[in-house]
Amino acid sequence: MLLQILEETTKRRIQKVMASATCKNKLVTLETVLATLSDSEEEIADDSDNDPDYIPNADNSVESSDEHSTCVFEVHSNTVINSDKNKKARGRKRKRDESAWKRKYCTERNRIIGPSCNLSCKKKCGQTFTTAERNAIFTAFWSMGVQQRRRDFIVSHVTRSAVNRKTKGANSGSRRKRTLVYTLPKDGNNVSVCKQFFMHTLDISDQMVNYNISHSQCGLAKHTLRKGPPANKTPKNLTEDVIRHINTFPRIESHYCRADTSKEYLEAGLNVKEMHRLYKTVCIEQNNKSVSLYMYRHIFDTHFNMGFHTPKKDLCDTCEKYRVKEKYDSNSLTEDEKASHALHLKRKLQARESKMLDKEAGEGTITAAFDLQQVMISPKLNVGSAYYLRKLNVYNLTIMELQTLQGFCYTWHEAECKRGSNEIATSLLKWLKLKDEQGYQQVILYSDSCGGQNRN
Repeated sequence: MLLQILEETTKRRIQKVMASATCKNKLVTLETVLATLSDSEEEIADDSDNDPDYIPNADNSVESSDEHSTCVFEVHSNTVINSDKNKKARGRKRKRDESAWKRKYCTERNRIIGPSCNLSCKKKCGQTFTTAERNAIFTAFWSMGVQQRRRDFIVSHVTRSAVNRKTKGANSGSRRKRTLVYTLPKDGNNVSVCKQFFMHTLDISDQMVNYNISHSQCGLAKHTLRKGPPANKTPKNLTEDVIRHINTFPRIESHYCRADTSKEYLEAGLNVKEMHRLYKTVCIEQNNKSVSLYMYRHIFDTHFNMGFHTPKKDLCDTCEKYRVKEKYDSNSLTEDEKASHALHLKRKLQARESKMLDKEAGEGTITAAFDLQQVMISPKLNVGSAYYLRKLNVYNLTIMELQTLQGFCYTWHEAECKRGSNEIATSLLKWLKLKDEQGYQQVILYSDSCGGQNRN
């Protein structure tokens, strides 16, 4: 019989159950072991699904009875899933790195010393200062770490004096009242130079000089301080209100990629615009101020790493790695890598051919494929108040018979048990007992390579 064969393969599980104090006196037959696995209050340790956020029979959250079909649960609207992951500061979008910008205000990056003045210059600046002296002044000016020191240098080397003579007469209507005198340091003294030579040596603009001269006092540039926060800056209390509101929405972790990413997912029917609409409704009810949709989206992107749709099914790591390398760096592919990939594709075709042959198995043999569906949440409603409820995670193992095209679904929720190898084996065993009663002598099963569930 099929059950006799299963007794040998489940020997290790029986030994684990025998170690439990509540099950020592109950293990007589295999049927008793199965009943103990489903009815025991003490859950057996399962190293294949270590979920730190799973708390069986938590206070005021879940109350389960002996029969799974009559399990009663209670949820709270202020419960947040994975509260330890919420402390991470990483957002769903990358943060800007201003140090990597090509154009940065008030830095020495991309600064180039300009050419000397013309040969017709009356002050002969190009003959007074050598190229090495100009480079030394340029480097010293832009190596100052504080912008205020550069402003003080400009004020101390540019002075204002009265106009010596008017070329168009006293009644010409000229608005020019003063003349700027430019100097540069040389051998401990300030030597007068022309405006063009001064600007090109420091690589600055006329606007920078005029601004600092007009905002100077006692030979130093005034230190301008911003008076308070910007007028359009969002207050801290409003930002905290938005974060608190986003935390009221329950979310789940990724099904396939939960070991490689900390990203969490909200209901597929939600979006930022709908969340902002619910947020404004709460603010109106509480008579509080609200932020705009733009600011709400900005806080959602920078303070949280969440999405609104479940991720796509995993791709083959071997095929995806080879595809990316072939597309972007094909010259680095070796003959061994090409041969290994060809063998990998050959094994894939062999597996498909083997599956097609097993579908045509003779009488007494049944072939089936099984896999665990992505986590479902319950209840799934489009009512605004339902978005804040703590949803219950529901798991569904589907077994599809390839000969009869008949499917079997074994469904349970997180209050009953987890989704590790013990639960998968229990569901398979129930299906195998049904096939045994129908007279099948041989079973062929296909599954993916999930080590914590199907291949454990």
